[in-house]
Amino acid sequence: MSDDSEQRPTTRRFSRFASIRFIVSAATVAVVSSAVVGVGTVGERHVRSVLTKEIETRMLMTARNLARMSASSLLSEFPELTLHPVIKEIQSDHPELASVVVVDHRGQIQGHADVRSLGSSYRAAADLRMVRTDHVLAPGEGFLSNPENLVARVPVRHPSGAEIGLVYVSFHRSHLEAAVTASRRQQAIMLPLFLALAIASALVLMTVLLRPIAKLRSGLERIGRGDLDTPIELRDRTEFQMLAESINDMASQLRTAQEQMMDKERLKHEMELARQIQGSLLPASSLVADDFEILGVHQAAAEVGGDYFDVLELPDGRIGIAIADVSGKGLAGCLVMSMVAVLLRSLRRAYSQPTELLVALDEQLSGNLRPGVFVTMFYGVLDPKAGRLIYASAGHTPVLVHRAASGEVEWHYTQGIPIGAVRGGALKRTIEDRELELHSGDTLVQFTDGVNEAWEPKEMQQFGFQRVEEVVKHSARRGAKSVVNGIRRSLVAWTGDLPRMDDETVVVVHRVGKPGDIQRTTEERDLSHDLVEQVWLMRESGHQVELRADAQELAAIRHWLRSCPHLQDLPEPDLVLLEHALHEHCSNVIEHGYQMDSSGTLDLWWIPDGNIWNDYDSRNPELLRNDPGLLERIHAGVFLIRDHGAPFPPSDPCDSDLESPDVRKRGRGLGLRIIQEVMNPLMYQHGGVNGNLTIMRFDPMQTQPHREARHVPFPG
Repeated sequence: MSDDSEQRPTTRRFSRFASIRFIVSAATVAVVSSAVVGVGTVGERHVRSVLTKEIETRMLMTARNLARMSASSLLSEFPELTLHPVIKEIQSDHPELASVVVVDHRGQIQGHADVRSLGSSYRAAADLRMVRTDHVLAPGEGFLSNPENLVARVPVRHPSGAEIGLVYVSFHRSHLEAAVTASRRQQAIMLPLFLALAIASALVLMTVLLRPIAKLRSGLERIGRGDLDTPIELRDRTEFQMLAESINDMASQLRTAQEQMMDKERLKHEMELARQIQGSLLPASSLVADDFEILGVHQAAAEVGGDYFDVLELPDGRIGIAIADVSGKGLAGCLVMSMVAVLLRSLRRAYSQPTELLVALDEQLSGNLRPGVFVTMFYGVLDPKAGRLIYASAGHTPVLVHRAASGEVEWHYTQGIPIGAVRGGALKRTIEDRELELHSGDTLVQFTDGVNEAWEPKEMQQFGFQRVEEVVKHSARRGAKSVVNGIRRSLVAWTGDLPRMDDETVVVVHRVGKPGDIQRTTEERDLSHDLVEQVWLMRESGHQVELRADAQELAAIRHWLRSCPHLQDLPEPDLVLLEHALHEHCSNVIEHGYQMDSSGTLDLWWIPDGNIWNDYDSRNPELLRNDPGLLERIHAGVFLIRDHGAPFPPSDPCDSDLESPDVRKRGRGLGLRIIQEVMNPLMYQHGGVNGNLTIMRFDPMQTQPHREARHVPFPG
């Protein structure tokens, strides 16, 4: 039973819902009721207005006629004999009139329906007020009103025009209200009839119009259960037909997206398998043979790549070292790379010379590669005991060798063409075996073009061979891992957030140096390089100003210094000295480094906390013992200056005699002397990945003695 319940498709049910039929019907009733009430209210006002105007017209006509007739009667001796019968007849014919009265010029009633009122003084109601009317009134005419009556007043005039009396015709307002109430009662009777008709019409209409909803709901439930193949069949001429077509289109798109998702998942799984296979073909760790350390690293631009490297054990303790780059990347490159790996491992023992192996690979692969697909490859055989490497290159990047004894770098270029580039055995005629001797501390680096062709996103420049050389120079002494990590860090800093354009692979062969093989000057140089790198990383916490390589731009240094923390607290003379020292250094860079090319830039950073030396205390205690104040001085903060001009180190000695008037007149040597007098220490790295970097520290403790002893004039 539980199994059946689990398999039964579930449909969401709502415990509470409102029918659209009843909602629309209720809305129709509300709208119709509002319309009827609104129309009735407007109609009632209109009826009241029309009736009031009609009544005023009749009252005014009656009063005027009676006034004309009363003119001769009031001039007679007994006017009541004429007026009483006439007024009594008027009120008999018009019961809605409350009273009809004719008074003379003295205010005495001369005409009235009740003979008992004749001869008495006329007293109008106290709450009667004049009201406005749309009728055209003659002089003396008007309408008066109170809650009970509406009174028309018309003067009785002598043939000469003099007023000799007044006629008052009073109308009961209750007659008007009775007429309006009758109209309202009739409206109340008609309203339920209209509402009933509206409700019935709305229910019938909504039943017909909403009939397709059941099919739409059924179709949506099918889609919810996963049935994307059965369309909604609907024959309707309203928007429901458009909705049904949209739902059918949605189901079709969902089905397509579902299929694509399954394909993507399958492809993702296959790519993961390919990545695992490719990973299994690459060495898992570094290899140590005698005093040689061999380390490689591969980073694909996509999930899998076309780069390949391998370290193979050969007879007699020799080691085969291979690195290859297949044109193209992704899965196609990975497949070709896999063929190269399999063939290499199967042929490695059959051929003792690198050229023979590469030619054999070319013969095996040429028939299987599509036109335009080729493989560049380096293959070398290392004899660890002899320290000798015999290698050949089929169109691969040049070999870099760092010599520990001199600290210099060698580039070894070859003429071989790539495997599969030209058919018919052309490779055999272009490659040759070459030999390299690797001494203690030497490092060989081989890489694919994804390293030297990595793009920098802002200037759109390639990383280039020169930057690879600089990284190797400063990291080769510390071994293969240091070189690999240095190249990878430099590439990350160079490309930033830009996606990899090509696979990156590096193989490093390092011969571990014996104690005493590398001179202390090399150690100190490498230590200084590491310190420069650390200060470069700390620049984010500093305060920066960017200047164009233009002497006019250097005026901004003054404002920048006075905005930097701690520096604004310096005494003004020291702040002026610091400004001139930085100004002179930047001027020298503009003049000698940029050759007055104002398109270049300089970046200055003030790093308040430059204490980066503690991590290197154990690395070179001798250097720190020779300069015990090093940690204390750097702790105060440092200046970092970057430019991209020609190398121009600021630390060259300056022996100019500034006391000589001729020297001071020419101005030669003054700038460097200012820098050396007030800055301590000076470190400089040129041509690195990040440009030329200069580190300076301003020491206010030494500026006062120098100024007092030498009396060197500073402008400003």
